[in-house]
Amino acid sequence: MNPRKNQNVVGKQKMAEIVASLVHDGEHLLLDASTTAVFVAKALKEKERLTVITNSMEILLELADVSGWNIISTGGMMKEGYLAFLGSRTEEVIRSYFVDTVIFSCKALDENWGVMESQEAFGTAKRAMLDSGRKKILVVDNTKFDQTAFSVAGRLRDVDIVVTDAKPSEKWLKLFTPTINSEKPADSHRTIAFRNYLLRPLRRSRISRAGTYHAYSVSHPAVSSPPVPSAYRRRSVPPFGRQAAACAAGRSAAGVDEAV
Repeated sequence: MNPRKNQNVVGKQKMAEIVASLVHDGEHLLLDASTTAVFVAKALKEKERLTVITNSMEILLELADVSGWNIISTGGMMKEGYLAFLGSRTEEVIRSYFVDTVIFSCKALDENWGVMESQEAFGTAKRAMLDSGRKKILVVDNTKFDQTAFSVAGRLRDVDIVVTDAKPSEKWLKLFTPTINSEKPADSHRTIAFRNYLLRPLRRSRISRAGTYHAYSVSHPAVSSPPVPSAYRRRSVPPFGRQAAACAAGRSAAGVDEAV
């Protein structure tokens, strides 16, 4: 039993519902070995014909009774106390796939350093996931903002949508594109929405009486990032450079809104 599953249960359930609304029948998904992803797996059970790849033993057990899905385990070395498969074999398997959507959480989220983990093995596994998907959804509660941890798993520019349980501070909102009621700034190119607004790709409102939960897409301004370790810099995604250049020229990268 993972004691972290009992922390912020209501928040994780509500965030999981939002994530499930962003997933369509028949998609291929990567889910990480976080307790938040376990709640997402539960919320996805109403979907049909999904293919789920995961390094989480808990998710494998949770989805064992679902029919009509393809459930794929990455295998690898089991991390004691976490029910997670990690290591080079796990990362090799992850990189052998390319999925529609990567759904993951993290230990900390910093404006400059990005997505962070407390242990390197978790960080490198999530880095492999970020390299292996078309759309990346970060599911993170409000306590993770403005925190740092030991291992860098990815940059904010690697994330397409952030789902959280409270409205972030104004500093963080500047990194997200505006709601549909605001003008779109020249340095961003992706749609964002609050949960209680109409989310454009879904064409329906998402209002919860239990509390206010938010889904945002990350804007990617064409500015220089702080220095990062060279090993990670070599793993940056090439298409981002073209998108950033398009944004700097005042043009949106073709097809990005549709991908979100």
